Amino acid sequence: MARCEFCGVEGSEVVEALYRGRRVHACPDCMRQYGLVGISHGARLARRPARRSVLERGSEVSLVPDYGERVRAAREAIGLTQEELARRLKVKASLIKKIESGKLPPTPDVARTLERVLGIKLLSRGEPEEVGPEERAYMARGKAERPRLGDFM
Repeated sequence: MARCEFCGVEGSEVVEALYRGRRVHACPDCMRQYGLVGISHGARLARRPARRSVLERGSEVSLVPDYGERVRAAREAIGLTQEELARRLKVKASLIKKIESGKLPPTPDVARTLERVLGIKLLSRGEPEEVGPEERAYMARGKAERPRLGDFM
């Protein structure tokens, strides 16, 4: 005989039920009181779908280094206060303040929403590459984007 996990009653009327995604044993009174649904033997619990990764497979997303300045300038350009922008994004105003001051980088989801609402670019594919002074001088002469091995032979 099973025992009700809610009230402790032991009996043959205790059945398996679903409570917050897990199987529990409950008596008919507790099932009514807590609105539980009985499950049949052999039933499989539905698993929550895995959350999609913030980073897409095969490509990384990076945040521009001057994200705070860009957000502040775009917000002021369209005449919004930090509180108004926070309301539009459905986040706290303190989050906008921290993002603008550069103390807290936005999550990719918030960054995408900021891009859409403010019309700015905060995320880029891949890591920004550093260009050295030799490469910069080579590009300034109107040659290819980057020097090739054959250019040095």
